[in-house]
Amino acid sequence: MSEEINQLPCNVLTDRIRTARRLTNELKSRQRLSSIGGQLNYLVETEDEWDVNQTFPTTPPFTYEQKTLQLTHTGDGKQSFPITMPFIDIRINGTADANRIDYLFTGGFSGELGYVNGSNIVLVSNIIRSVAHIENELVDRWTMLLTYQGSITCRAKAQVMASCDGSVALEVL
Repeated sequence: MSEEINQLPCNVLTDRIRTARRLTNELKSRQRLSSIGGQLNYLVETEDEWDVNQTFPTTPPFTYEQKTLQLTHTGDGKQSFPITMPFIDIRINGTADANRIDYLFTGGFSGELGYVNGSNIVLVSNIIRSVAHIENELVDRWTMLLTYQGSITCRAKAQVMASCDGSVALEVL
């Protein structure tokens, strides 16, 4: 009898509205990712197109300058000591794929992580995970050193794959 009731036009319409509402909520909410092992992960990022969009000058008489980028993930409090993995997309002097920091296979920089064009050289080194979680069990932090030659415009977008939701901040120190 319940099958016959479910097939009534008003009940079919109600069921379709519920299904549409559920699908809309799934599309609008943050996407959760799960691997084969069943570990639930969240891709956490800011709403901004670029988290860092700054011009770094070179000050004479120095040939090379250095800037430090710091990425911080703060968990939402649902899990202590979340498992995190950072992803940072860094672009130099433009937003095209050709301006992306990548592994170099030319000249004396072969195998280095960086960007080289005619007038600019940028090398990324010392990517270090800090021990910030000792002071605060919800915070995970990474720092990286950019060494550059020439005036550059740096754009960077950070994402963190984490075992809990939260917030991400990328800043220049």
